[in-house]
Amino acid sequence: MQVKEIDAMDINNEVILKVENLTKIYGTDKVVSNASLELESGKTLGLVGESGSGKTTIGRCIIGITKPNEGRILYRDEDISKYSIKQRKEFRKNIQMIFQDPYSSFDPKKDFNFSLKEPMLRYKVADKKIADEKVDEILEKVGLDIDLKHRYPRQLSGGQCQRMNIARALLLMPEVLICDEPVSALDISIQAQILNLLKEIQKDYNLTYLFISHDLSVTKYMSDDIAVIYKGKIIEQGISQEVMTNPNQTYTKLLLESILPNSPYERIDNYL
Repeated sequence: MQVKEIDAMDINNEVILKVENLTKIYGTDKVVSNASLELESGKTLGLVGESGSGKTTIGRCIIGITKPNEGRILYRDEDISKYSIKQRKEFRKNIQMIFQDPYSSFDPKKDFNFSLKEPMLRYKVADKKIADEKVDEILEKVGLDIDLKHRYPRQLSGGQCQRMNIARALLLMPEVLICDEPVSALDISIQAQILNLLKEIQKDYNLTYLFISHDLSVTKYMSDDIAVIYKGKIIEQGISQEVMTNPNQTYTKLLLESILPNSPYERIDNYL
């Protein structure tokens, strides 16, 4: 697979995606309230908060699975709600999502060879022959044996299945990956492997990440900047190290205090 070549000057501080004053209401519950975020090209913005805080909803609004009630999502300064059908198709190709549960991300009745090739054929990224070659190439890139493409989701471990999920996203050559709790369902040793893989492919493919997690320590390891969400509101944003060492908000301090001496971050260190 050809790696996109982008001049470093072109991506320096370039904001590739903006979320402006986003609000999402389900019934009478305001799940997200007036949230704003910016993703800089080639960097990782960590979005951290407890379960039910609204962080996944923001990701789903960006990708188009969920429609916000208010606010705008700008991709390269263009409001995606005003996209034509052709533009919307291109946008969906350029922004992919890696979900928390790798198994539910795939059709259990289809082998991985079908599931990996189908998006490329649907978006006309490659013909059948080229798609076969790209699948083999990307499986090697994510550390999987090529023969595994003939297996079905339940025949693979959680870590292997999540690598398949990452491979499928990469095959469309996206610019942005939304990583929604990509390691929370995995063993601690496997978590470290997947986190390192995400870092590696980010560098190789010039990817921009929105890394969604409930775990502040893992978010710190992955992120250049961190936004903290509480009850649907972004209450604190800043450079990762500054948020971790000098938080302004009480909720952020409580998240930090909840990291025990044997936290996942410290355990992950043993495998890095």
